[in-house]
Amino acid sequence: MHYAVLGSGAMGLRFGILLQQSGQKVDFIDTWDRQVSTITKQGGVYVSRDGENRHLVLINITFPEIIMAIQMLLLFLQSRWV
Repeated sequence: MHYAVLGSGAMGLRFGILLQQSGQKVDFIDTWDRQVSTITKQGGVYVSRDGENRHLVLINITFPEIIMAIQMLLLFLQSRWV
């Protein structure tokens, strides 16, 4: 299945990377320019468990304006409490 994760913060990246590691195709989407450009520049995100075995995981990240064919969209959006 082809997943897209809208919101590449801590939770979106974590769940998306777990899906990717299980063999699923995953694209990440975010609107924050700094996040997208940083991840694109370094080629992925650094992942570790309990601060150990830090390694780079390659991911595909883009802005929502770029349309792609997906089968499942997962939303990870920040909630603002007033």
